[in-house]
Amino acid sequence: MISEDWKLLDVYGQLKINKQSKEEIKLLATELIYYYFETEDEINIKQLLEELSVINNELITEVVQITLCNIQIDALPQQENYANIRKACVGHLSNHLNDSINFFISKQTHTALLAGMLLHFEVHDSKNSEKIWEAYLTVIENNEIFWSYNLQKDLDDYQFLWLSAGILAQQDKPLESFKLAVNRINHISEGWGIADHASNKKYKQIIHLYMVGAMASEWLVAKERNDEAAQLYNYVFHKTTSYLRNSIPYEKDIINPLIIELWSRLPRIKPADYLDIALYTIPLYDEYKHILLALTELYYHSNNKIDIKLLMREIHEEFFPLEKIMYAHDENILNWYEQFDWWLE
Repeated sequence: MISEDWKLLDVYGQLKINKQSKEEIKLLATELIYYYFETEDEINIKQLLEELSVINNELITEVVQITLCNIQIDALPQQENYANIRKACVGHLSNHLNDSINFFISKQTHTALLAGMLLHFEVHDSKNSEKIWEAYLTVIENNEIFWSYNLQKDLDDYQFLWLSAGILAQQDKPLESFKLAVNRINHISEGWGIADHASNKKYKQIIHLYMVGAMASEWLVAKERNDEAAQLYNYVFHKTTSYLRNSIPYEKDIINPLIIELWSRLPRIKPADYLDIALYTIPLYDEYKHILLALTELYYHSNNKIDIKLLMREIHEEFFPLEKIMYAHDENILNWYEQFDWWLE
């Protein structure tokens, strides 16, 4: 029996009633979420779910599904507690794989879909990669996706990108699937009759998709599908370079995480050619900030650090005096620049 210290006996008692309406299920799920996410008591969520399942397994499965749709880890103080709850809930649903993934897909939100992806990778023989990939495209096409420009691996913004990339890497022909996705997402969003917010939404969608493509190349390398990894990476790399050569939205920082994710993987995907690629590509970048981010990531992930330092010193001496004049009114940007001095070491 569940301990009284867990303060869940009221909910537990209600769950003993076999016939519950959908609204009552949602109410109970909300109560469970409230207790678990707010209490400071130590609670064995896995044990609780096992005991509740004895009462009514189908009902508790629905409650767990709804609970997962409401878990968002977007700040580090939440990370440990929320991650433990999520892990226990995902583990509970591993015996209800296909129905649960269909449930998460039907919600068409990135939070629910992330739960579906976690469940998919929890079960080794899951055959749901095609439908999850289609669900990912539907979510980013129909919703305004927000993510932090400062991605952190323990938080959901990064996890959603990373697991989406894993789903792409599981497609039979990842590059072809990705090209179709780019054509689908990157339709006309500028011109007469197109609102500014629609255009900005489109920029966020395509950059999100490019980040997924860059990350998927790493998944493919891990699967020893090196040729496919290089082909996909090349496509994303050239698309990103072309994107930077075109007009960039006023919110220029939106491109920063893509540059970071792309250039940090260059030495791994192209170990023999990455320096030549950098020497050719960097002069095509117009923004000093983008050059700085690209070469910083390349420096930290490469073995040939001396040549990258020399290239960065040359660019810094040429561009930074102008940057200081342009941003003399903005101390925040100048202070941000001061964090980067690795080429002076």
